[in-house]
Amino acid sequence: MNTMERLNEAIMKKGPLLAGLDPDLDKLLELSKEIDSNLDAWPFMEEYCFNYIEAVKENVAAIKINIAFFEAYGMLELFWTCAKRAKKEGLFVIADVKRA
Repeated sequence: MNTMERLNEAIMKKGPLLAGLDPDLDKLLELSKEIDSNLDAWPFMEEYCFNYIEAVKENVAAIKINIAFFEAYGMLELFWTCAKRAKKEGLFVIADVKRA
């Protein structure tokens, strides 16, 4: 089965939804009441992204991950880690790497 056939099968099973992962660390920290000023941002961001992937994987066929949010915080490697995790969870991964 080729890629388009697999994508069509996933869409038939889950519907034509796409989840967007645009993790704005500053906004996430504002919303979190459990974070202290000594937070190591990487594990926090990784946990958020992995939890997001886990939460959407049963309801969407694909996820679009926005690289700009990871680049802004010097976490480009985490972008790739999230893409691999999403793929492992059965999602099609779209990299949002557009530039203004």
